[in-house]
Amino acid sequence: MINIFDAFPMVVTCFYFMFISKNWVHLSLFFCILSYVALIAALICPESPRWLLVSGRSSEAIEALNKIAQMNKVSSAKYIPANALFVEDPTNL
Repeated sequence: MINIFDAFPMVVTCFYFMFISKNWVHLSLFFCILSYVALIAALICPESPRWLLVSGRSSEAIEALNKIAQMNKVSSAKYIPANALFVEDPTNL
C-alpha cells in the first residue's frame, strides 16, 4: 500500500505531461502550493501525546490530549486533569 501512494505522484506527473500539457510551470506551481499546505498543516497539528509521554513531557502531553478532546467536542468534565499519571511516562517509574 505504501508503494502505491509513493508511486502515485510520478504516475500523475507522467499522465499530465503526456495528455494535458507540455508546460512544466503549472505542475511545478501545483506541487509548490501542495508543499506549502503540508508545511502549514505540520505547524498546526499538535505533537503526538504518546511521544511527549515517552520523552518525559507529561504536562505537554496532557495539554495536547485536552486540545484533541476539545477539537472532538468532548465535554470539559472528561478532560484529563493536570496532575494525571500515565503508565508510559518514564518519569513516574
